[in-house]
Amino acid sequence: MDLRAVTATTRIAAGILGGAALVTAGAIVGRHTAPGPPPPLPRPVPVTTGWLLLQPLVRNGEVHDYSLHTWDQIMAFDTARECEQGKRAEAEAADRRMREYQKRGKKDMATTALDVYLGVESAVCVVLGDPRLDK
Repeated sequence: MDLRAVTATTRIAAGILGGAALVTAGAIVGRHTAPGPPPPLPRPVPVTTGWLLLQPLVRNGEVHDYSLHTWDQIMAFDTARECEQGKRAEAEAADRRMREYQKRGKKDMATTALDVYLGVESAVCVVLGDPRLDK
């Protein structure tokens, strides 16, 4: 990499990092201090175990129960038990927010909070590798 072509911001960051910054599309992704070419970036490790808390799309109080692979991921967990505990905690928090907005008379926020609550209440814990996650 020709450091002369690197932006001033990246040059400053390279100084902070203590070596030549590795840049991809202007973002600093690592550092290289040894002579010669930088080492290759690590490849992502595929995750093969775990649980996902997924929720369907909810708009204006209506749950759109499309195919599971289109649902939004709320959180990820190591075990099914942790996932169910996370779902309960999210549902309780969403319920509190919805009630608070209703009490304050904030109708728009209460409607949004209701959508969040319905989404979490409709959420399911799914093990990674479940065939329903495939398109």
